Amino acid sequence: MVEMSDVPVIYQLSDWLPLNDKNYKLFERERGLAARILKLQQILTGNVLSMLKGVGIFVPSLLETEITAMTPMRSVKYKGVPLVTLDVQFAANVSLPDQIGLGRHASVGFGTLTRIRN
Repeated sequence: MVEMSDVPVIYQLSDWLPLNDKNYKLFERERGLAARILKLQQILTGNVLSMLKGVGIFVPSLLETEITAMTPMRSVKYKGVPLVTLDVQFAANVSLPDQIGLGRHASVGFGTLTRIRN
């Protein structure tokens, strides 16, 4: 069940692939950690909205995400293509089910969401 929450819900997103080729170039141009985290938050918000739209759910109010922790980026290969993955912890004003996938290649196990609390 997906519903808006007055209290932020905390999630762990594992092996998230947030950056396509275009976004990776934009991300690399960002100066400073704060600007990079802001870019990742924008992508994360888009990933959540895309997933919800894909299952026919439309958010009635502004969806907010805030990355609260993240691991360094790691290089991985999928079908011989180099990709960049990371784990993030974030808060959101929406209640999402455990074990859904967000971001690129979610259907093959990348970007697995786990609720931490709330």
